[in-house]
Amino acid sequence: MTCSAGSERERGEELYLLSEAYFNALTTHYLPYLRVMQGELMYNQALDITIAQVNGQHDFRRFEMLVHLYFPALTGALQTVLAARDHANTILSAHKAAYKQGDIDGSEYARPLQRALAALVATCEEFKRQAIGVIASPRPT
Repeated sequence: MTCSAGSERERGEELYLLSEAYFNALTTHYLPYLRVMQGELMYNQALDITIAQVNGQHDFRRFEMLVHLYFPALTGALQTVLAARDHANTILSAHKAAYKQGDIDGSEYARPLQRALAALVATCEEFKRQAIGVIASPRPT
């Protein structure tokens, strides 16, 4: 399958914009739960914030589709982002389980989640750096 340079550039621009939106949604998703861990919010408040954030979100399946179909060179960078996301989710799940058992002091989870979020942000930035290189490079026809 071939596509014109114009449509390839448009796909690249869409990929970049969708990645920005996805990474922003992804990283901000954890912030209310970090506040729960720090004792600033109750868990139900964090859930309410999460529900409010999710309303009107983009369909991020298109982002993954663009990577897999048109920019496969970015698959490794995307997998690194998803692995960092999964690590943050593991910490979040452990905190949620403890919270459900009545242990509302989440301070032991706060620092690990902060480190996981810093790593997640770094992987997102690396994805965008690689995306710019792939999108800007002319592809062989």
